[in-house]
Amino acid sequence: MENRSDFPDLTALPHSTITAKPMTYLYAAALSQIPDCPCGDCAPVEMESYHAVWEPLDDGRNFQPAALKNPARFLPGSPPCKAWGLSMFHSPEGFQRHLIAIFENFPNLNKLVGTHVAQGNVLETHGTACPKGKNGHFTLHPSTQLVFTQCFRIVSPILNPTP
Repeated sequence: MENRSDFPDLTALPHSTITAKPMTYLYAAALSQIPDCPCGDCAPVEMESYHAVWEPLDDGRNFQPAALKNPARFLPGSPPCKAWGLSMFHSPEGFQRHLIAIFENFPNLNKLVGTHVAQGNVLETHGTACPKGKNGHFTLHPSTQLVFTQCFRIVSPILNPTP
């Protein structure tokens, strides 16, 4: 590399510490009422993710946590932390295996969760993810930085595998 005198000598500058800006979560008011939420095991991630949606992608039911979609499912005032996150999968195969298992007990599942599969690239600024389970499922606690319609796209319909 050539030595150029018109470039400043950065080695002479004092070192500074860059501190990360605290994450601002969607549903922050609800999360603040739940101890250790998001959990200590959750962390920002960058990964391809899959989520059930309705068409079109900007349908108001998309990207809503279970605590808002079906609040009657939880005891009054007590939706667990993960109920304020979004159910995601890290691979289309894991997502499909999960759907097949659930369709066996809930043949009308797509009426509850969506009719299509959306694929997106989640970045570290988009929220924190709880550790993935064996089936590739994880809960994403989205930040205010995540604009779903810009980061996700519909890739296929959800087909009921049961006859």
